[in-house]
Amino acid sequence: MTSVTSNGLPSAWQDRIGSLEAGKLADYVVLDKDYFTIPVEEIQKIKPQMTVMDFLMPELNGLEAARRLTKRNPDIPIVMITTDPSIQLEEEARQAGIKGVCAKDKMNCLASAIEIVMGGGTYFSKTFAA
Repeated sequence: MTSVTSNGLPSAWQDRIGSLEAGKLADYVVLDKDYFTIPVEEIQKIKPQMTVMDFLMPELNGLEAARRLTKRNPDIPIVMITTDPSIQLEEEARQAGIKGVCAKDKMNCLASAIEIVMGGGTYFSKTFAA
């Protein structure tokens, strides 16, 4: 991620970064509350624009995390990155509410995936989409 956020995304969206204001993009969003530990009523106060998550996480995988997030906020756009993308994983990702999957060995696709998902589309391999 360091390479992408330090080099890839700024060049892809140079005109939409540089300050925090409506319509501009940020590399990271920091939330003041943990989605999984606050009361459901508090979640409505948090307004994430996008979630980018890894499939492999310490306590649960990206699919389960996505299921939990979309159960609480069905409209949240989620892009998942993974070292081992497959048709089966993409199918499970869609079922979990994930809108896009990027392979870690092709991180240059992340900017496109985020842009497409933020625009209301989905980003999956052409093989799966067919």
